[in-house]
Amino acid sequence: MVKIHLRSGSREIEIEATRSDVDALLEAWWRSAPSNEGTASEHDSGEAEAERKTKRTPKKRPQSQNPNGSGQSGPLPHQFANEIKQHADFDTYSKKIINAPRDPKNKVFFVLWFTDRPLTSGDVYRILEALDVKVGLPKVSTIFKDNSGSFITDGKRQAGGPPVTYRLTAAAKTAFENWLHNNNE
Repeated sequence: MVKIHLRSGSREIEIEATRSDVDALLEAWWRSAPSNEGTASEHDSGEAEAERKTKRTPKKRPQSQNPNGSGQSGPLPHQFANEIKQHADFDTYSKKIINAPRDPKNKVFFVLWFTDRPLTSGDVYRILEALDVKVGLPKVSTIFKDNSGSFITDGKRQAGGPPVTYRLTAAAKTAFENWLHNNNE
């Protein structure tokens, strides 16, 4: 038994067989090789090999499914912002939420309460941004983390998987509605 491993340019062959079979296969392999491929120097083929090994394409994250058909995932932020601005209680929302200073927790709760659907932290951030409310994405994520008992999630995020969605628990929703509609504050 004979084992042979040969490389010529971009072609490579590895054979393990009897000597006569190896000779026959190698003869056929060398005859089928293009004539211009054999002209490359060892230095050139070494560079090509090194370049091929270093040029790796990064793994692409799976695209989340978007029912809206647009390029971004999740709800359309300006659609919800317009719904909020056209709502009959917009004056209350503007006073207690949108224009209220230093109250990012209630701003996040408001978006989840108003949309009444599971949202990611990025979705909440984009809706607040569409309302011209300045709350950074890290702050939104921190609010979700610090108030985890007030939210129902779809589980932990898996590496490279879709982001976690949040929605208010029934108790948190009721408490937020009571605070929002209480005129004493």
